Parts: sequence; C-alpha cells; structure tokens
Amino acid sequence: MKKFCSALLAGALLLATGLSLAACSPKGTLCSLEEAYEAELLTQEELLSIAYYQNGGRERNEALMPEGYAPQERQELPEETDRAIRKAAAREWQKELGKRVTADDMRIVKYYGAYHGCHAVMLNEPFVEFPAVDLENWVSVGGVQICYASPLEIVIWRQN
Repeated sequence: MKKFCSALLAGALLLATGLSLAACSPKGTLCSLEEAYEAELLTQEELLSIAYYQNGGRERNEALMPEGYAPQERQELPEETDRAIRKAAAREWQKELGKRVTADDMRIVKYYGAYHGCHAVMLNEPFVEFPAVDLENWVSVGGVQICYASPLEIVIWRQN
C-alpha cells in the first residue's frame, strides 16, 4: 500500500509540475513562480510576500524578512479575473488530460495577491485525487524559501 501511495503521489506531482511549467505568454496564461521570477514578472520582494502568505510567516526566510516584516497587502480578487484565471487553467488541464475541462471544474484554492498585473494563485487539480499523506516540500525561488504542504503549487497568471 505504501508503494502504491508513493507511486500515486509521484504521478500527481509530475502532472502538477507539467501544468505549472506551462510557459508564460502575453495571452493571459499560467506559469510557475520560478518562470515568473526569471522573466522578471516578479521581484524577490514580491516572492517574499507570497512566501509569507504560503508559509504562514517568516519561517526559513528570516534573513530576508526582518522582525516585524509586513507582506504586501492582498486585495480581493475581482470576479472577472477569477474567471479568467480558471479559464486559462482549464485550457492547460484540457491539453494535459486530453479531455474536456471547463472553468467550472477549476477552483482557486488560495489567492496570494496581485503583483504588477500578475496574480499569484493556487488552483485545484480536477480529476486528480491525492492520498492523505502529510507533505512538507520546501522549494527555493530567487533565494526565497516556500513550503508546499500538498502537491498543489502556486502559479502566476498574467493578462495582456
């Protein structure tokens, strides 16, 4: 059973990575945090805000976040932007899965804020079930440590 859960989790992570690595383009599509940082769509300071919200504080980023650090304030995600993000994600999943996926199949699990017209979100993965296991996967983007407690990853959406 343990091998089965490990194999299932590995497959889910591969699928998640495939979705999150879709190239950023000016069409209003999704890309990974790393791609957004490398394309200079996000600064290290903006990554710190995202990490603060994801990690629940300064953990593993104390050297970059001074005592009393305040992340960029998050505004409410406008309904039309929410829908556009879910439509872009549905297109990516439809390509990945080879079956019909709509914006209604997608859900924004967490919203991290808007940064220069880019929106940082965590999306569900439709039609994929994850085993109930505790994860703690730390990744580094631009020197900023971000912890993922599930196979879901933060992605960046940008409109023209």
